[in-house]
Amino acid sequence: MKSVIVFVLLFNNCLAQNTIIWEVSDTINNKKSFIVGTYHHIGNSFVDSIKIIRKTLLSAEVAVFESIDDREVLSNLLQQRTAQNEIKKLLSKQDYKKLKSISKNWEIDIATLKPIELLVVLRREFQIQKCRTLKPADAWDHFDNYLIDIAKKNTIELVGLETDSIQLSILKEIQDSWGAEAVSQEISYWLSTLTSNQSWYEECEPTLQYQKLEIDYEFTTDCEDDILNKGRNEQWIAKLTEIVSTKNSFIAVGLLHLKYQCGLLESFRKYGFVVKPVIFVNNN
Repeated sequence: MKSVIVFVLLFNNCLAQNTIIWEVSDTINNKKSFIVGTYHHIGNSFVDSIKIIRKTLLSAEVAVFESIDDREVLSNLLQQRTAQNEIKKLLSKQDYKKLKSISKNWEIDIATLKPIELLVVLRREFQIQKCRTLKPADAWDHFDNYLIDIAKKNTIELVGLETDSIQLSILKEIQDSWGAEAVSQEISYWLSTLTSNQSWYEECEPTLQYQKLEIDYEFTTDCEDDILNKGRNEQWIAKLTEIVSTKNSFIAVGLLHLKYQCGLLESFRKYGFVVKPVIFVNNN
């Protein structure tokens, strides 16, 4: 009998990984919220295929995202900068030539970007071009921004955990902690992936697993002491616990913010919330 119980528990634990949406309940205040782990640069057709995402968003009193700044806000922040050409000074002539070719149709002037910001853009381009996260019919190339648009059109209250300017400052902190050589090597690597015709299955595997909902949240794994995930989670959780205790909420943040011991899901549990996976079949 004991072995049967163990099997059931293990089976349920495996099932719990086959989702990107979780229910977070405050049983004292009788509030029910939902949190979605997003893959930022996946098109809207994937989001639309999981109908419960839209359903839980439309039923919420408030929708919470990492940032709710309009795209123009970030564009203006970058345009107001004096072009420093930090990237040209950092890269080899060969890599800079690759970058000029890749970026020729970008809206962003690479002369105004900091190296770490370029790295973020290159990783985004890799996801789109090599991992094919967008479908021909997709009108949106950003998971979170698509949901923000739905919330706006349905006059749902919006809350941002950060502003774009805060996110840029976090990236600068990361760049300073890494050092110029490490950032340069990372940029060189991602430039090579974008200019090579070889298969990048290993690099795209996490994206493919996400799209198939084959996700291991690794709740028992320690977190790295980093600014990008652990540090931000620690800042966000105080605000989030207050929101989900007072309103039925919808939260959408990058998937990594839900994983590991320092992730938001484990943090909610530590604060006494009931957290459970929302399992759906056939994307309904």
